[in-house]
Amino acid sequence: MCSFDSAQFERLFPDLHTHPGTLSEVIAKVQSDLGMPLPKDYQEFLLWSDGAAGWLSADSFIGMVPAAEIAEGTKDCGITEFIPGLALLGSNGGGMALCFTWHNGKPEYVWIPFDNMIERQVRVLGPTFLDALRALAENPEWRRDRTL
Repeated sequence: MCSFDSAQFERLFPDLHTHPGTLSEVIAKVQSDLGMPLPKDYQEFLLWSDGAAGWLSADSFIGMVPAAEIAEGTKDCGITEFIPGLALLGSNGGGMALCFTWHNGKPEYVWIPFDNMIERQVRVLGPTFLDALRALAENPEWRRDRTL
């Protein structure tokens, strides 16, 4: 199973602002509230930094929600209703959501537009959190103008 590499994260995404990590008890509650486990590498990320925000690349912004807000955010934005099995991890501050799901017992990081939450709009980014961030940094549909 993949683990989170904080040194690689900082090297790849120096413009992301991190926060102090969360507690394992908070992660356990989130998983209970979601009814599914968070991917191991994302749990490790949350223990290192409870959310983050900033630029993945020159025009790719991301804001990752703190652990305590994952379950409520997933429900509030409609993901629970429209695509059960996905959980919200963050967004581009515009119309796109970064999520994860489980596929054949393995985590899959995905993105989906907030305004068209149907299963066929789900786009797979990769099997690890860092793979997902790398994919978003290069994805023209994820990008947004820095002036927004």
